[in-house]
Amino acid sequence: MGFQAESAGVRYDMESEIQQIFVTNGRDWLALIVECAVPVVIMIITLIVSRIQQSRALKQQARESKQQLEQQAKEHAQEMLVQKDVLRLSIMPMFDVVSITGEYDSPEYLKNSAKKNHILKIVLKNVGAGNALGLVTLVSPCGDEIVFGFVDKSDTAIYRCYKDFEYDNAIATIGKEVSVYIIRDKKGVSIPTEDIFVLPLRFMDMIGTCYEQRIAVQILINEKDGSVEPCTIKPDIPRVILTDSSNDKK
Repeated sequence: MGFQAESAGVRYDMESEIQQIFVTNGRDWLALIVECAVPVVIMIITLIVSRIQQSRALKQQARESKQQLEQQAKEHAQEMLVQKDVLRLSIMPMFDVVSITGEYDSPEYLKNSAKKNHILKIVLKNVGAGNALGLVTLVSPCGDEIVFGFVDKSDTAIYRCYKDFEYDNAIATIGKEVSVYIIRDKKGVSIPTEDIFVLPLRFMDMIGTCYEQRIAVQILINEKDGSVEPCTIKPDIPRVILTDSSNDKK
């Protein structure tokens, strides 16, 4: 009995020691696994965070590059517009009135008629920086009235183009003088001693830019012979207008 008890005690001690060894070894292995896994996890997390940061940095860089390119394109476009405007102004034609004369006469197509019209001869000069192409008097509708070659009207008369500009090769060069004939159809019987009207012009420069210019003219009228004397002349600065050809180019 004593031997059996002693043997049982020995087995118990051995089992305890074995269990202790397994527990100790298990803890060591767990600690080893954790010790090895933690750096790996940290490395993986670091790589993920680094890639996210790189991705954000690349996106930010792409946005900044796009903004820079857009800004450069905008500045380039503005610079081109400025250069184009400088070029346009350097060759822009402009007209001023040199003289105005008037008389009572019949137009060529009414030479056999006894009716006399008040015909004004207006001489213009190209005082601009470039040649003018296709210079014409700008005619327009006269409201509900049918008026051929309508130019303008005042309280006392209607002005219409009788004979438009004539010049060589359709080019009004710098300093060149050209003439237009305007019929002044008076309203009523009495003839006023003065009147004012606007002469509208249209022309192009040498690079195809189309302009309109309006010249306000105040005249003194001699009732006896129809002669006139310019009183006040106010030429506007030509303004650029868009035509169908300009829209097609754009």
